[in-house]
Amino acid sequence: MFGKIRVATGLMVVLAVFCVFQLVTEGLGFWSLSRTHDDVDSLSDIALKQVNETTRHLMDACINLSRAGTRMVRDGTEPTGIVQHAREQIALADKSFTAFVNAPKSGDENITRTTALQVKYAEYAKALTELTQYLDAGNIQAFLDQPTQGFQERYLAEQRNFVAFGDEAGRTYLSSINARYTAFRVVGIALYIALVVGVVFVHIALSRDVIAPLEEAGRHFERIADRGSN
Repeated sequence: MFGKIRVATGLMVVLAVFCVFQLVTEGLGFWSLSRTHDDVDSLSDIALKQVNETTRHLMDACINLSRAGTRMVRDGTEPTGIVQHAREQIALADKSFTAFVNAPKSGDENITRTTALQVKYAEYAKALTELTQYLDAGNIQAFLDQPTQGFQERYLAEQRNFVAFGDEAGRTYLSSINARYTAFRVVGIALYIALVVGVVFVHIALSRDVIAPLEEAGRHFERIADRGSN
């Protein structure tokens, strides 16, 4: 009889530990998928922000170099403050774009598009740097002959292609993660229900096969004791 009690207690302890372990596993799974979702979303946003930030700096430099060139044509003297500002913007663009290029990349298409954008960026940034050098040297004719507009248009076209790809890739990755998250949640709920059913079943079985016989034995001993006292 006491052996049955020990077996019943052991089964309940094992079942309780398994339930706790399963709940902890499910919780960690939900947390991991949630973090993966947030990390993918964050990385996608960071990459696009870095590219857009690079473009803003380049456009700023281009506008100020155009202003500086116009003043030199009119006045014949270099507006060093404007040219220096343009040079600083080119440096900031290079810093932002370098951070973007050095960030981890996944997927062949992502790497290919990054390389294509890198080529167009290098051409455009070089053209802008040459403009600052022409202004410093007072070479207005070389400044005017520089086909900067073409470099700019090719860079902007590649930048738009990359942004469109980044948006689509981000949505695809997030949709995939959401699908796995939903499947994991459905499986987790099913396992939780199975655990509850199992606990109820084991409780009923223990009550019928162990507790009930013990209670009956207790009542039997009480009857014997009552007859003995009488």
